[in-house]
Amino acid sequence: MTWNLPNIISLYRIMAVPLLLYFCISGKIELFTWFLLASLISDILDGLIARIFNMKTEFGAFLDSTADMATFVVAIIGFFIFQRPFLHAHWVAIVVVLGAYLFEVLVALIRYGRISSFHTLLNRINAYAQGIFIMSLFLFGYNGWIFYPLIALSLLAYLEEVVMIALLKEWQPNIHSLYFVLKVRRQKT
Repeated sequence: MTWNLPNIISLYRIMAVPLLLYFCISGKIELFTWFLLASLISDILDGLIARIFNMKTEFGAFLDSTADMATFVVAIIGFFIFQRPFLHAHWVAIVVVLGAYLFEVLVALIRYGRISSFHTLLNRINAYAQGIFIMSLFLFGYNGWIFYPLIALSLLAYLEEVVMIALLKEWQPNIHSLYFVLKVRRQKT
């Protein structure tokens, strides 16, 4: 177990979840919004710092993915509490994306006994886009021009991860892309 700055930032995100839940339960949308924004920005920072300063570790990948999942769950809870009209209007698309995400997590757990933690470029772009949409929704209201491309991007990112899980016999963190996996496979044959 290695404690470095990116891992400490990921730990902050995990520790922020109970506070975010408290804001949901107590109906404090403003505090929920700003603390969620801090968690989303810290998600960008921990990965950026780890990549730039070569601080990537297996423990860090696991901690980051755990923090991502926890933040994702609390954001969904925030949607149910604070954004019911949006959820009611777009429940089908949301259920499809949630189902794809949960399918990817389940497949990784079955295959590796742990979450994937690939941190592909597409999945990072997807996470940033999801964060932008979530913050846009909470700060400015619904924007379809952000939402519908996000749905397509999310499904593509989760599909890439499922295909990578099918191709990789052993768990590996921090893989750039499906293209990289296929390239390595071709080089071995």
